[in-house]
Amino acid sequence: MIKNNRSLIALLILIFPLAASLLLPPAIYAASITLDPPSGAVGTTVVVSGTDFVGRLATIYFDDKSVISDVPVSASGDFSQPITIPPGANGEHTIRVADSSNWSGSTATIKFTVVPGISIFPNTGKYLSRININGNGFPTYETDIKITWDGAVLKIPPIVADKQGKWYYDFEIPNAVTKGEHFLSAFSKTISADQITKMSVVIVPWAKIEPTSGPVGTKINVNAWGFRVGEDGITLTYDDQIMIYNINANAEGAVINDADKRIGDTTEKPIIEVPPSAQGVHKVGIFGSSFTPKGVYADMDFVVTPSIEIDPKTGKQGSQATIKGFGFAQNDSVTLSFDTTVLKQTAVADVTGSFSVVFDIPQSAVKDHTITAVSSKGQSAKTTFTSEKTVSKEIKLLSPAQKAEFTLFNSAGDVFAGTIKYLFGVFDYLNGAKKTMYESTSVAFDWSDIGTQGITYILEIASTGNPSVPVLTKELKDKSEYSLSGNDSLLPGTYAWKVKSRYDGPDGPWSESRTFEVTAMSGRVWLFSFAITVLILAAIVFIVLCIRANMRRY
Repeated sequence: MIKNNRSLIALLILIFPLAASLLLPPAIYAASITLDPPSGAVGTTVVVSGTDFVGRLATIYFDDKSVISDVPVSASGDFSQPITIPPGANGEHTIRVADSSNWSGSTATIKFTVVPGISIFPNTGKYLSRININGNGFPTYETDIKITWDGAVLKIPPIVADKQGKWYYDFEIPNAVTKGEHFLSAFSKTISADQITKMSVVIVPWAKIEPTSGPVGTKINVNAWGFRVGEDGITLTYDDQIMIYNINANAEGAVINDADKRIGDTTEKPIIEVPPSAQGVHKVGIFGSSFTPKGVYADMDFVVTPSIEIDPKTGKQGSQATIKGFGFAQNDSVTLSFDTTVLKQTAVADVTGSFSVVFDIPQSAVKDHTITAVSSKGQSAKTTFTSEKTVSKEIKLLSPAQKAEFTLFNSAGDVFAGTIKYLFGVFDYLNGAKKTMYESTSVAFDWSDIGTQGITYILEIASTGNPSVPVLTKELKDKSEYSLSGNDSLLPGTYAWKVKSRYDGPDGPWSESRTFEVTAMSGRVWLFSFAITVLILAAIVFIVLCIRANMRRY
């Protein structure tokens, strides 16, 4: 019996750790949560995200009061759940998450800061109608709370917040208030007006446009308040010309360019595009059915400003482009410039302030250009044009001509001067410098200019005996000519030269190849140099003999 009990105890000792690992959650990780955003007013939507939870369902608490339960938790222990911040006084509050595992390590807390704010209802009204304003997130039992209308303090009794920092007040819109958008705010002894997000109230009927100025083609957003709920047949006009019709008001009797507030996906957006118009003030109008006929809403001013465009926006030198102008004064003359060059073409705006001019793209030293239009009345507009990155398909060689001949020594003086330079150069040679008796003859290479700035020309010279190995290569920026310098030594022989171009991309094709010949000297120069050398040597010998003869006498 004792032996059996010992065996049972040993078995329990073996299986207990395994059972504990299966039944108890791991204690290595602790759950955590984050908030986005970490602060806000009452009613703010906050996303609570959790990681490393064990249970499959979670409950979110705000100051120990359940906000939402049965939040699904993934198999990896994660969840993300939006919540709405309930009423609470100004300051920090605790958001806690606990899951269904009832394990202490699967609970997490974080702080959320409630900031003061206000809400209003309705956000539109007429004279003498009432506005309800609610305050939240103020300090507990805060006293002497005041309301402002367009920055001015309303003359109302002092307002006191409750335990949760809430308060409420309704007031009548004054009769003297103008139609349009007004702003409500609040403050107290400890809360400044700068801490409160202002809320807008629209006194209807009223409409506005955004923007209020711009060139032809500008898209104008039209917003209006004060229609009947769901009113249809609303029309937008530009200078009394119908632009859009059959717009529906939303559930608040407003026409707003907001997909969330429009009724149905097919509702026309209250956006109009400014048609060709002369410079100055133009009228944007809005009216509805018989409930809100034309004249209920005052026309809104839109100021047209000049603009130009070019077509195409890129091109080559010598190709044609069209400059189109809009929004200039009627029948006004316009001067056009390409960078600093005034074009010979002038334009005259028509009754809509528009014009169109075709011109040839001139040569310029830059890639990007500014097109400017200036009217006789001082109106101006600009646009940009880009020169295409093009390379001429063919470079023509100009000089030297095919089979031209050049000599290194054109006179006996050159021969002797070259010899002396060579002898002095022996010292440089001994120091490791490569010297030759020959220096470049005067050869000037010239070829056709492509005409586009930023071009690199590549000049290549090779011996006709080994054309694949250049003896001289020069890269020349914006230069379509080159003269051999003293460092460009060419031994006597026959050479071929060619040129290609490079412009911010692949190289252009090689030009034709031309040959030229370099000789040491002409036969006449050789004979003359030989004769002079013989004479000089003879003179030296004669002088030496004379000296020796004189020495013998003495």
